[in-house]
Amino acid sequence: MKYKQWIGICLLVLLTFAYAWYETEGPKEVDWSATYSRKDKIPYGTYILYRSLPHLFPEAEIVPANLDLYEELQKVEQVRNTGYISVSAYFKTDGEGAKRLLEWIGRGNWAFIVADKLQDSLLDALGIALDYAETSGAFKLVYGGSKPKMYPGKSGYLPYFKLPSDFSGEVLGRNEQDSMPHFIRIPYRKGQLLLNLKPVLFTNHAVLDSVRGDYYYQALSFLPADTKKIIWDVLSADKGNMVWGAYGTALPKTPLWVILRYPALKLALYLILAGALLYVFFRARREQRPVPMMLPPRNRMLEFVSTISLLYYKKGEHVSVALKRIDFFLERVRVRYFLRTDNLNDRFAELLAERSGAEREEVEALVRLICRIRERRQVSEEELKQLMEKTEKYCNVK
Repeated sequence: MKYKQWIGICLLVLLTFAYAWYETEGPKEVDWSATYSRKDKIPYGTYILYRSLPHLFPEAEIVPANLDLYEELQKVEQVRNTGYISVSAYFKTDGEGAKRLLEWIGRGNWAFIVADKLQDSLLDALGIALDYAETSGAFKLVYGGSKPKMYPGKSGYLPYFKLPSDFSGEVLGRNEQDSMPHFIRIPYRKGQLLLNLKPVLFTNHAVLDSVRGDYYYQALSFLPADTKKIIWDVLSADKGNMVWGAYGTALPKTPLWVILRYPALKLALYLILAGALLYVFFRARREQRPVPMMLPPRNRMLEFVSTISLLYYKKGEHVSVALKRIDFFLERVRVRYFLRTDNLNDRFAELLAERSGAEREEVEALVRLICRIRERRQVSEEELKQLMEKTEKYCNVK
């Protein structure tokens, strides 16, 4: 690889690292995604709410629930005076999970579930339904028997609880129209279940709002103050990005879910993909096809002579074969031993014997045979065989 190419690659790597550092350490844009996570300080996280619980419930132990609802309640099946809080976009549980939740509440516990949407299995068990209607967005909250407080909100197609005529619970909050409750409390045996359809009002953005900031506090004031333990639902905040397994166990949608969830890992993945694409691009441009090996032309003179000789031999033209063999023999002597072949005498035989290493008598016999064939112009088959055998040593020299 050339020196300039190495410089280009080093500059590219440095620029990549500089950009990665800027993206991770530089100023970040505000993340407006609704995660409802207790660890997120972004506008729609629940960092403030989660850390306010020890002050609102000073006698309670706050425990994050890292298991599914079915398994988490199984751990505290025999405890009393315990609460369960879930704030998410969509609260999901199957029929078995809803049944276990109601049984657990009936033993003297409570649950506070806040979500934009509730799964039908829980609503069916309670005998209520979820409906939607176009409203102005304003809502009110009832507390302490005083006059309900009005809160502004965004208009839209909003959810509300559709209650039966024999509803035995209590409506704690309504939309602008009195017939559209969004916050209810349902007594169940020795415990109670509170359902709220406005999870946005429990996020950091709403808690710090000067107008709506007291909503979360007033909503939590309906819960028993002498609670000994509060279970905070961790998984429900991520259920919008999950699929479900046995007993409602949450599983990631894709293997890349964890990587794409965190900005640093997402950026690292993008940089790896970009580097791989650049490598393929430059490799494809710089890579050349292998140069084929060019072999020199082969000397096929011997094969040609053998073919022609065989042709003459089959036709019985021994003289032509012999003369061509003699010419080929003399040509090889000139090229190999650098001897003149215009005068085949004793001096020629002496020099050929010295340079070829053959016997002097053998060379003299070959010279006499060549001269005899040239003079007579008649060759028998026996003489032709002798000529071929005597010249074979010199004609096969490569």
